[in-house]
Amino acid sequence: MAEQQVLPFKAYEAEGPRKNWRACLSCKLLLTVDQYARIGCPNCPHLHLDEEDEELIFKATTPSWTGILSHFQRGGWLKRATHIPETSVFGCYAINVAGPTKGFGNPSATANGRAGGSQHRGHAASYDEEDRLQLNADEDLLGGDLEGFVVGDDVED
Repeated sequence: MAEQQVLPFKAYEAEGPRKNWRACLSCKLLLTVDQYARIGCPNCPHLHLDEEDEELIFKATTPSWTGILSHFQRGGWLKRATHIPETSVFGCYAINVAGPTKGFGNPSATANGRAGGSQHRGHAASYDEEDRLQLNADEDLLGGDLEGFVVGDDVED
């Protein structure tokens, strides 16, 4: 019998209390502002969040998210159902985010007539009717079937 090789992997874990976690608007990875400033978003290097530009970090992430999905294994129906790409890094992801998730960081995409989506104004980012319908569809799709897979929600510690 051939010996099975164990491959080490890196998992990204948000530091500190959940109230300080922010979800990337592009991939939904949960990290803190300090972590985004230090390492950027490992799934979205095109956003250049590691340049310690706090304003850019606030534009590319949101504090308005619900539900946590822990992704520490390749494959699986739940990851597919929540639209997390197979190439995403291991870590914790928001199930739903409030904000313009479609096309963020893509100069050709627009949301509300502007490239890059809404601006950070110190409160939850607004989202349009299409995003609201997608959030409702995701909730309907996932329903009560998340029991045993979701490791938490956005309730403060």
